[in-house]
Amino acid sequence: MKMIEDGGSAFPFQYRPEALVIQSPGMTRRQWLAGLAMKGMQANPDAREHSWMHIAEWAYKQADCMLEFERRELEAANGND
Repeated sequence: MKMIEDGGSAFPFQYRPEALVIQSPGMTRRQWLAGLAMKGMQANPDAREHSWMHIAEWAYKQADCMLEFERRELEAANGND
């Protein structure tokens, strides 16, 4: 099964009151980017013609493209193209 590159945590946090540590990875960057794309699609009146499942699928494709573009940009900046 192929692993999905999720871009890591979007909003991780760590709370350390005295010795007690509470950690949360937060949502993934992929989820965050998909949510932003989905919100943008909802702002388009023509999007009402599509099912929610179609919009969600489109949003995750957009997020995957953004993560892939970022990966390529970082590789090029580091001379690994």
